[in-house]
Amino acid sequence: PKSRSSIIRTAEKRLAQDPRDPAALLPLSELYYKEQQWEKAFPLLSTLAEILPVHPELDVLQSMLRLGICSIRLGKMPEAIRALSVARRANPESFEANYYLGQSLYKSKEYDKAIPFLKKALSSGKEIPELFEFMGLSLYHGRLFREALPYLKRALDVNPDSREVLFSMADSMNAVGMGDKALKVFIHLRPDPEYGARSCLLAGAIHTFNNQTAQALQDYEIGLKHTEAPLDVLTQIRYNMAQI
Repeated sequence: PKSRSSIIRTAEKRLAQDPRDPAALLPLSELYYKEQQWEKAFPLLSTLAEILPVHPELDVLQSMLRLGICSIRLGKMPEAIRALSVARRANPESFEANYYLGQSLYKSKEYDKAIPFLKKALSSGKEIPELFEFMGLSLYHGRLFREALPYLKRALDVNPDSREVLFSMADSMNAVGMGDKALKVFIHLRPDPEYGARSCLLAGAIHTFNNQTAQALQDYEIGLKHTEAPLDVLTQIRYNMAQI
């Protein structure tokens, strides 16, 4: 195998003569991609994507997958969705194309669109922790609470420290009538800086429903200590306290 410096030197020399030379773009982009140097790989992979129609010898699936994954790593979700959609058309059964397309749609908050691709990835039998998390959270944000629960539980088994997954699971349980189980989680999350205020609001609502007004007031008092929480959450807490 050629040394790293040799690959770079040869490729850069060819690209200086022809910036769209696939014989230079391919090895150089592969080198930077495998080194996870996303900033350097991205423009090379973008150029490769542009010349795919006139170079049938190039691997469409691999090229567009790499461009899509590189775009995700750089936070370029529109570019990721475009590239991964092409990759999936090249092979609708590809686990990677379905998984990363679902991931990019999830990160773009297009939860309804993400779900079918994540389901397709799951049907391949490959069980990676992030896949359950993306699936569970997509279903949760799509308000498919009952469907979300088994995926969120699997995700939590793998990553028990995820406050986002834990809160989403409790909120889903509350939505499907499992308020007692959800309440324990909300009480556990009350001190959390990100999910504490919302947990206090929901715990207070459950306590109020059970005619446990003293406990509800305690929930709301703790919630108001989260002064950096969203204004609508704090306003709802104050309103609920006033009603009690």
